[in-house]
Formats: sequence, structure tokens, C-alpha cells
Amino acid sequence: MRVSARCQGETLAIELPGAESSAPSEEDFVRVFLSESGELRLEEKEILPAQLEDALRRRLQETGIDKFLLVADRRARLEDTVAAIDAARLAGFRSVAIATRRESAGGGETRGGER
Repeated sequence: MRVSARCQGETLAIELPGAESSAPSEEDFVRVFLSESGELRLEEKEILPAQLEDALRRRLQETGIDKFLLVADRRARLEDTVAAIDAARLAGFRSVAIATRRESAGGGETRGGER
């Protein structure tokens, strides 16, 4: 499944990793998008990795939403993924999740939602 994030007219294409346990959710999350190349966006705003923790802390204070969702490309570097999750935890988010696409038991892809 491919998702896109828009920022000042530019689109960031992300291919989600698969997981058999992926399920749609109606909960509100603060979303961070991470591209294969390591580019980050907080919702629709491009952000540098060094700014992420402070920006997430401000967003948590502004919105009161304490659930974080990382929408990372399946080819993103593990170090970048861990750094984004770490920033969310240090900023005070109670719940941290990673978006995936649902895979069928046979290994094929089915349409799924965010987890």
C-alpha cells in the first residue's frame, strides 16, 4: 500500500511494510511520515530530525493527542525509524504505533488500514 503526504505542493510517497496483524483504527494520532531517503514530515510540515522531539512535544501540548503514528516507508533505515519512535517517547506520547498494510495469510497484499 502506498500513501502520500503533501507539504507545500510536494508529495512524499511512502510504501508501507506488511503485517498480518494490521487493522484499521479510528483513533486520532499525531502522524509523522518517514520516507525511504530519511525525509520527515510532521503531519504536512517538513521537519529536520533534530527538531522532531521538540515539535512533537509542542503538538502534544497543543492538541492533547497522546497517540503517535509513524508512517514509514518499508525501505526506511532502521536507525531513522528508531530515532522517530524515540523522539515520540521522549516528547511524552503515551502510545506509539507504526502504520502497516494488511497481508493475507498467503503472503499477498490486501487493503488494510493504519494500526
